[in-house]
Amino acid sequence: MKIGIICASDDELAPFLPEIKDKKQTERAMLKFYEGEGYYARFDQGTLR
Repeated sequence: MKIGIICASDDELAPFLPEIKDKKQTERAMLKFYEGEGYYARFDQGTLR
């Protein structure tokens, strides 16, 4: 599964970058794209999965 995170600035993305493993950065049209593996948490009706 791929998940995208869109941020207006690097400061908004900074907390997520350490959680991405085997990170690969690509730049296109002055935009930065990061690919890698990580984990996610989903809150569903008060439970953490």
